[in-house]
Amino acid sequence: MGVLLCVLWASTAWGQEPKVDERLHSKDAAVVRAAVGDVIAGADRAEPLSLMLAAARQFELGDAEQAVFWFYAGQLRARYTPELAGDKSQLVTISTMTLGEGINAHAMKDIVRMLETLAKVMRWDEKTYETWARAHTLDPLSDELLKRRSEAREGLVVFATDLKKNRARYEKQAREYKSPEQLQREAEENVKRNYTTAPLDRVIGGRPLRIPANYVTAQGLTARPVEKTSELTTTMFLPDLQGYTLENWRNLSGNKSLMSVRLRADSGPKPEELIEAFIATEPPTTQAFGLTAYQFDAKLTKARLPLQGYSVNYVVVGQRPDGVPTYMICDAPEPQVTKSSPRCEMFVTDPATGLRVHARFHQDHARQWQKIQARLGDVLKSWILAP
Repeated sequence: MGVLLCVLWASTAWGQEPKVDERLHSKDAAVVRAAVGDVIAGADRAEPLSLMLAAARQFELGDAEQAVFWFYAGQLRARYTPELAGDKSQLVTISTMTLGEGINAHAMKDIVRMLETLAKVMRWDEKTYETWARAHTLDPLSDELLKRRSEAREGLVVFATDLKKNRARYEKQAREYKSPEQLQREAEENVKRNYTTAPLDRVIGGRPLRIPANYVTAQGLTARPVEKTSELTTTMFLPDLQGYTLENWRNLSGNKSLMSVRLRADSGPKPEELIEAFIATEPPTTQAFGLTAYQFDAKLTKARLPLQGYSVNYVVVGQRPDGVPTYMICDAPEPQVTKSSPRCEMFVTDPATGLRVHARFHQDHARQWQKIQARLGDVLKSWILAP
């Protein structure tokens, strides 16, 4: 729940004092329980997302049935609150997804009870609507507000009808649901049980390699010991290019040290030919990462790069010790576009194995790309299986 919900609360809790915010996010169960009680005591006047958050914390404390009721009460009211219209409507979606996963899984194990709860929510909304509206200086007879409320209530009816019609499917999904915490525990148990650095034999495009299992998967004992394939993706961690350990396999999406390395046979279309064709158009150059780079913009050139989904890039050219060119392509800044994890991609044909190498890593390591390439060459050379 963490940082995302803290930001969400700070952005939307226009009817709550900061003290309630801090208490609902406390790690002290007694403090949280008291804060939940305070929010629910004033539920008929509460800000909807605050009520949803309080319900989520109530669920964590073990009061599941009441949590389901208050979560859906808050969600219904959130869908017609003027403060959460337009661009801010995404806050309702985010809150529903981040807070409601476990609550929904619990509620939908028994659709009959769930339908009864939704009916109670509708009656509660009818009873407290005017009080809530006036508490937030809204006109309960406003045509616009009444229209938004009617649409929200109709949406809940449609949802209830779908639950009733597809009861078996929803209940089955709920029974099979596993919380993020459960999935994490299972993953940790599986890695602990199956981790190994024992070698796996892989024949990639006819080239036999003997690769430590922890470069292929964190659960090496589950991998086939011998396999033929046209390409293989391995995982390494910068700066030392080690494989998975019993620790680094966690939180891969935010790990700036992660490098994905795809190996494939030297056949078919060559990435370097596309890159050289672009360079032949004499594009403008600039400085990036302390290096001279060609500027690529798909809107300004008919040339293409061996990437998908990129429109603005830096293209850097280097050389191996034997004089063979190597290439790095990195995300370039774009106006009004935020790239949360900018990447660089490196293309080279490895001299020892004869395989094409496509490595992808975080831009923080762009200045060291030639060192990474050299070290990667040493790693691949150590994997060659002698005839």
